Amino acid sequence: MPPQKSLRLASFDAGDVRGLSQLEIMRTIVHRLGWDNNPSGFEESARPCQHFDLIGGSGTGGLLAIMFTRLRMSVEEASDEFFTITEEVYKQNGLGSSERSKRLRQCVGDMLQRRGFSLDTKLMEETPRNGSAGFVVASLRNNLETKYRPS
Repeated sequence: MPPQKSLRLASFDAGDVRGLSQLEIMRTIVHRLGWDNNPSGFEESARPCQHFDLIGGSGTGGLLAIMFTRLRMSVEEASDEFFTITEEVYKQNGLGSSERSKRLRQCVGDMLQRRGFSLDTKLMEETPRNGSAGFVVASLRNNLETKYRPS
């Protein structure tokens, strides 16, 4: 029997501006994978979707997963976009949740248009493709209550 190929997974956490540190870690991983796989033809703009089978996340990590899979961004491109989102949404003190949501929606819409996607782009592609699949973990706010059971 031929050996099976290992499944390569990447997962990103929620965390607002802390997504920047996850991007730096991914930059290092992609750089290393690109170098290890092809030292003579190394590409600085390699994309995570070229190295991972499945990329997912929750919260801002879910946004990163979409950037890497559906929008097929390099780490550098995603970092630039995420930095803009951080400045417009997360670093603005005193914003209410509805204003923050409005700004995030605007930033994502602008990002889609800059990347050549329409505002009503579906997250699920209708035709199969090569590269990573992506997923986003989401839950209803009223289901986020922590349960504690003393032992």
